[in-house]
Amino acid sequence: TLWVDKNLKMHGLIQAYSRTNRILNSVKVFGNIVCFRDLSGATDEAIALFGDRNAKGTIVLRSFKDYYNGFTDEKEKYHKGFAPMVPDIEYATYNDLDSVKAKLDDSFIAIIVEPVQGEGGIIPANKEFLEGLRKICDEKDMLLIYDCVQCGMGRIGKLFAWQHYGVKPDLMSTAKALGGGLPLSALCGYGKASDVFSPGDHASTFGGNPVASALAIAVLDELENGLLESVEEKGQYLKESLEKLKDKYPEVCVDVRGLGLMMGLQMTIKPSVVINKCREKGVILCSAGYDVVRFVLPLIISKDEIDIAIKALDESIAECAN
Repeated sequence: TLWVDKNLKMHGLIQAYSRTNRILNSVKVFGNIVCFRDLSGATDEAIALFGDRNAKGTIVLRSFKDYYNGFTDEKEKYHKGFAPMVPDIEYATYNDLDSVKAKLDDSFIAIIVEPVQGEGGIIPANKEFLEGLRKICDEKDMLLIYDCVQCGMGRIGKLFAWQHYGVKPDLMSTAKALGGGLPLSALCGYGKASDVFSPGDHASTFGGNPVASALAIAVLDELENGLLESVEEKGQYLKESLEKLKDKYPEVCVDVRGLGLMMGLQMTIKPSVVINKCREKGVILCSAGYDVVRFVLPLIISKDEIDIAIKALDESIAECAN
């Protein structure tokens, strides 16, 4: 099922809608697709909650500590100036199924989770964890919602991160990379979630922007034409390069984790110290969580460019270690 508001029937928009629908079905991601074009991932999550409310008449959401979704994040620092926040949200511990079960009751209607936590510290989900969440949602008639805003659109070598695990959600949000740099997002629903909305339930002044939608066609074309395979290859190259730094500086670098071109280097020193030194050498990096240098690299990056970044990082860590 694909809905397009009559006021948004522009050539570029319709092309992007139909192309998205075709690609998603070609990789057997979803059966029935409901896509809404919007501006941000946070908006998509709000839409997902709206769908839950329509389905069951209440909003009680499961999420996870260190989960990030813009200014709806669980961290208090993001809430300043935006109160009151959405009520009835409970947080469990990521990759800990027992912590989820301990909080469950009949009031819960959904579990929302990142297949790979981004801002929380580049933490991939355990397959058993996602399988457990899927089982809980099936048994209790809850929706399993995946946030693939940061880990989707080829970031880990699959179109969407959950394909790495083979555990399908009921709703999935994607944004950012979908528009290739312009504001664009989509919410996709499958099975019991595909008829949650009716035409007109969701509207946006800038939703379905034809320029952003046209750019999405170019993004999806690239992903279809071999880019996903190269991401896996370059992601492995990046991981091996970071592992070498970990072995070289065991007192500073304690863990390398992630998938594809979404990697994190956990450190015993403040990431900001290393990041600042890398910037002085012409390489821009950022942190994730409290102790991780984050690598969310352009999908078109070359191995030579990865080498440049690793060299700057190597030099920066050496300076900090001394």
